[in-house]
Amino acid sequence: MSVALTILEQLGGNRFVMMTGAKSLVKGSDSLTFRLGRNKSKANLIQITLTEADEYDMTFYKLRGIDLQVVDAVSGLYVENLVECFENKTGLYTSL
Repeated sequence: MSVALTILEQLGGNRFVMMTGAKSLVKGSDSLTFRLGRNKSKANLIQITLTEADEYDMTFYKLRGIDLQVVDAVSGLYVENLVECFENKTGLYTSL
């Protein structure tokens, strides 16, 4: 299974997509990138990248046209902290 699918499953899979409204999911060789609607962080593009064996980086971007700005970045996350970090930064819940 690819890294992107594993990251999506760790976030909650289809339940995550439905609860957050994530769209335009793009898999990279070691990352998952998706778009979001309005949220607390003001970011509309999020990239989660596998950096080491069990560590992830989560980067929040604001994309307008061709201008891409980093809103926030968190590095050194373990799998058990992915959902908590996402919920704290965006204000969106990943499950009921």
